Amino acid sequence: MSELSDPNRDSPANKTILIVDDDESILNLLEILVKRDGFKVLTADSVDGAIYKLQRNPDLIILDLILPGNTYGIQVLEHIETSGGAMPKVVVITAANANHEAAIAAKKNPNVSHFLQKPVRQEQLLELLHSLLGTQMPDHGSPS
Repeated sequence: MSELSDPNRDSPANKTILIVDDDESILNLLEILVKRDGFKVLTADSVDGAIYKLQRNPDLIILDLILPGNTYGIQVLEHIETSGGAMPKVVVITAANANHEAAIAAKKNPNVSHFLQKPVRQEQLLELLHSLLGTQMPDHGSPS
C-alpha cells in the first residue's frame, strides 16, 4: 500500500501551514493550492508578519528566502531558534541563485527539511507537504 493511500495517515484538516512570500501572486497561488488539499493556511508577506503568525504554532512553514526591506526568510528560522518555540517543519522556496548568501545559509540550516527552486512544480510541492506532515493526499479526480 502506498504511503499516501494509508487510511491511518492524518487528515490535512488537522495541520496548519504558514506560507511566507512577499510576491502576492505567488502567495495567493500557494494559499489556493494548499487549501485545496485540505490544510489550514496562514499567510505572511514579511519577516514581521511571519513572526507574528508563528504564535499560532503552524505545523509547517513554506518560506521564501528574499523578503521586503532587505530581509531574509532565514530570519524567521533564527527567531524560532532563539525564542525556544517548537520548530515546525520548513520548506524553503526561492528564486535566489544557489550561491546567494541566504540560500547558502538556508541549505546549511538543520531545521530546513527541503529547499526548492522557483518555479515550484505544484504536484511536487503538495506531495512533499503530505509526506512531511504524514497526511492523506486527497483524490482530486481526473480533470473535467
